Parts: sequence; C-alpha cells; structure tokens
Amino acid sequence: MDRNDVGGRLRLYRQLRNLTQESLSEVIGVTKQHLGQIERGQCNPSLDFLSKAASALDTHIASFFLGNGNGNDPVMINAHSFPENDGGVRPFSTCGLWMLSGPGGKNIWSKSLCRMLGHASVRVPSLTQFCKHLTTDEAAAFRAFFTQVLEGDVPDSMIFAVTRKDGVQRRVQAVAEILNGGDDLAETAYIIFWDMTDWLETRRIFHYTQQELNDTIRDRTAALTSAVSNAKRELELRQDAERAVNEAHAAFGGFAIKDMAYRDIYEIYPTDVADICRQGNEQVFFSGRPVRTEEWLPNSSGDRRLVSILKSPKLRSDGTVEYVVCSAEDITERWRSEEALKKAKELAEEASRVKSGFLASMSHEIRTPINGIMGMLQLLQTTELSEDQDSFVDLAVRSCDRLVRLLSDIMDFSRIEAGKLAIQASPMSLESVFDQVRELFAPFLEDSKVTLEFTLDPALPCRIIGDAFRLQQILNNFVDNACKFTSSGSVSVQAFRLPAVVPETVRIFFEVSDTGIGIPDDELKSLFDPFIQISDGYVRSRKGVGLGLSICKRLVELMGGSMSVISEAGKGTTFAFSLSFAMDSTLDHLGAADGLEATNL
Repeated sequence: MDRNDVGGRLRLYRQLRNLTQESLSEVIGVTKQHLGQIERGQCNPSLDFLSKAASALDTHIASFFLGNGNGNDPVMINAHSFPENDGGVRPFSTCGLWMLSGPGGKNIWSKSLCRMLGHASVRVPSLTQFCKHLTTDEAAAFRAFFTQVLEGDVPDSMIFAVTRKDGVQRRVQAVAEILNGGDDLAETAYIIFWDMTDWLETRRIFHYTQQELNDTIRDRTAALTSAVSNAKRELELRQDAERAVNEAHAAFGGFAIKDMAYRDIYEIYPTDVADICRQGNEQVFFSGRPVRTEEWLPNSSGDRRLVSILKSPKLRSDGTVEYVVCSAEDITERWRSEEALKKAKELAEEASRVKSGFLASMSHEIRTPINGIMGMLQLLQTTELSEDQDSFVDLAVRSCDRLVRLLSDIMDFSRIEAGKLAIQASPMSLESVFDQVRELFAPFLEDSKVTLEFTLDPALPCRIIGDAFRLQQILNNFVDNACKFTSSGSVSVQAFRLPAVVPETVRIFFEVSDTGIGIPDDELKSLFDPFIQISDGYVRSRKGVGLGLSICKRLVELMGGSMSVISEAGKGTTFAFSLSFAMDSTLDHLGAADGLEATNL
C-alpha cells in the first residue's frame, strides 16, 4: 500500500468522526498544512504520527494499512467479509457502510447498515429499498445526495430520520467519500451512515442538566436576598422619612436618633458610601419599582459590614414616588460563611478537575503506545508465523486487551465518583446479553474442568428497556471473578422474574454462583471497596486490582437495584442483584431460556 492509500484512509476516518483538519492537527500536534500533505499522499507519515492519529480517531494503526487498493478495504467491508469473532479490526458499532464500486460494479451494504435498518441481511441492496425507511421529503433529498455520489462528487453530509423495520426511529448522518482505485481500477464510492440518536440524547440531557443547575443557583440567590431584619413591623415615617432612621439603624452606625433628624446622607456616611446609597434611591425614584442592593457600610466601630438593603417606593395616588423606604439586614457573617463554602467548593472542584485531568491524560498517554503495539501485533498476525510465534503474538494481544480493560475500569470508576456516568435506556434482549457473556468466556474455559451454565426464566419477556452495555459489564465482572477463583466444578449465571413493584415494569433477579475457593467471612465487608482484594487473591494465577466488584456495586445502585453476596470458604460464592426494567410493549413474551441450556465448556 502506498502513501496515497494511507492518506485516503486517514482522511476517511477524520470525516467519519466529523473532525476538521484544524481540530485533528491540534490533537496530533502537527500543522494543518502537514496533515493536508499526508492526506493528499504528498509525504510519508511517521510511526509516531500514525500512533497519535489512531488514538485521536479511536482506531488502530493497522486500520491505515490493511487495504490493497482493490476495493477490499477492511474499513469498507461487505456483509460477508467480517466474521463475528475475527479478533482484528472491527467496524464501528454505530456506523453503517454502503459501497458502490464503479459502473455495474459492487453494490454492497455492511452488516452494520442492515442492523441499523432493522434487517438481519439484505439480498439485493438498492436505493429504492433504502428510501422505504425515509419520509417522502427526506427520501427525495437522499436521492439527490445519492445521484451526486454516482456522478463522482462528494456532497455535503446530510442528517435525516430512519425508521427501522421494527418501527423504531433513529437520527442518522450520511457522509460520502470517493476513493480512486488507480489507473486500471474504477473509482469506489462509500456512504457512511452514523447513528447519532444516542449522541443527540446525551446532548439534550446535558443541556437540561445545565438549565436545572442555573435555575437552582438563581432560586438560591433570590432566597438569600429576600430576608430583612425588620419585616415583622412597619416603619412609621414622615413625609421626609428618607432622613428618618429606627433604633437598630442608629445603633448600627453609632448615632443617637435625636441627632439623625433632617441630616443629609452625606453627613452620615463617607462620600463613597453615600454615592452608592443615593444611586440605589435614584433608581427607585425613576423606575417606581423596588430595588435590592448589597452595600458595604461602616458600623459604630468603624468596621465595614455587608448590608442587604431593600429599597421600596411609597407611591402617591397618581403613581409617582413620594419617598423611598429602606430596610436593611447585616449579612456579613452569612457572606463570610458563603465565601468560605465557595472557596472550599472551588478547592474540591479543582482537586476533582486535577484528578479527572490526570486520569484522562494517563489514559490517553497509555492508550497511544498501546494502540501502536496493538497495530504492529495485528500486522504481525497477518504474516506467516510458526506455531510458537503465533502463540506469543496472541499472548501479547491479550495482554494489551487486559491493560485497555483496566484503563476502562479506572475511567468508569472516576466517572462514577464524579457523578458523570449516565445510565442509558433502550430496547435490549436478555438472551443477547447472555449470549455475549458466554461467547466472551467460552474460549478461556475450553481446556478447563469448569462448566459454564446459563439459565433464563421462560416467564421473562424477550425484550426490555434498559442499559444492555452496563448490564453486560456487571455480568462480565462477576463471571470473570468466578472463573478466576474456580479451578473445577461450575460457574452458573441465572435470571428469574420477581413480582413487579411498579406497574408496566419487570423486576429481574440475577445470580452468578461458582464452586470456587470462596471468601472468608471477615473479608466480606470490604469486598466491594475499590482496590481491595481478598487475602488469597493477589497472586499471579488470579489477576486484577480490585476495581471490578466495586464498579459492579455502584452500577447496580445507579440502575436502582440492590446487591448481596453469600460465600463459604472452600465451597464457593454467589453474587446476586435485582433490577427493575421498563417493559417493551411492542413485543410479546417468549420463552427466553430456549437455546440457553447448561453447556459444558
């Protein structure tokens, strides 16, 4: 593959991520001109450049090389060329791909695009079939978009609604790219479809939360300025009462009431204080509406005190202001307390920002070399290797995967602590979640004496509304923990239906049990503390840092559930938790346990 192909794929990944040359070059640390030269194939990229680009684009270095220029590009894959468990470069989970290879050439939809439209597969993809999922107006706009692509142009990206086969509507962005196959090869066009529904929902929640915070701050500010010390009694003022004061005011300033009558405000306070007071009074006279201010006034000891003053107009019968009534409250101590709290809050937030920044920086700095290592290992796997060499490379890839999972656990734990981890709700299948857990751990137990069993209650609905990713993360951690501490016997994963507490919901009891070494009673209390392991656990045969169980407990609590553990040393451990899910009313119940019988792996 020449540098033109590398540059073309780099540009394609950048457009797929909706990044400009300016933003990507800033992240990588090069100039926009240098990035443009690489994308146009005018210069060769360094390994350090490709490693940073892969990290910024959330892919591997291998993604820039694994193409042969003949249309068999793994970035643009058809429905039959991507095995489910290939272990290599995988398509983006929220992106679908449509490949058009020259006049009369290939017309292929990727598996991801089929799933995006709600189909398992499509025998003969066509524009007419795709437009069936669009409204009339948006179908016409997409046909124009498609025509430009066929004519060799790259139109601007477009956003439209796609109605899946099951009736669920998703928001999708379409981006086109034309790749020149060379002098002897036809041009190949790709249309990339990004399902941006979840991203839009996340942005909506963010703006809603921001508005809620602004409203809370505004309400609290109004509450703090509404109290006055003399609210329980009325002030009896004369026509020129703007110069009259009560005993509390006189005591505050260290004056005698008899000495205050008919004195100008400039005779009572210093010029700077009097100017501020008079400005507020003038505002009330001109507007005819109350004004609340906070002013620093000297007291009888000469100390400046912060005073909250409510200036209210006394209106004549014709609506004009006759005089202004001022009621004041000394809020100095409250202000000092609030300032101390504000400073403490700022220090805490700064500490949290430093921590989050460190974790983000650490994750980025570690992921960058890992991406480089993974890319080179995957390239190495495509070469001819001896059996021992292949085993060594496979072990290195698994080690990199384990390190990436550790980084993900640390970032999840940090987001949970900061309250920034959101639980997503979307239609999900328990059977699919169980299948993915089984597929993940089956290879590791092939040569062991451990039986991995899965049981789903037939009374459970086929589809529910919940966060499938977080549920699978919880089950993965529990099963992984059980497999580590079980050398023989069984690991069992079960789900049963419980009586629902809230109508239109289903309450499910999950249980993961094993026949492993068990946990001593005196260590159960600290089992879910972060970075804590049982005393016999931190040996080379049982890898981990003690974050998984802590994350599981907090995820269950975030999802509104509860968790328990029962264990006996030498006999095994059972982790159990219950969660409530909304019902997916569009589907009927079916026997979910079908096809999930106990399997000896």
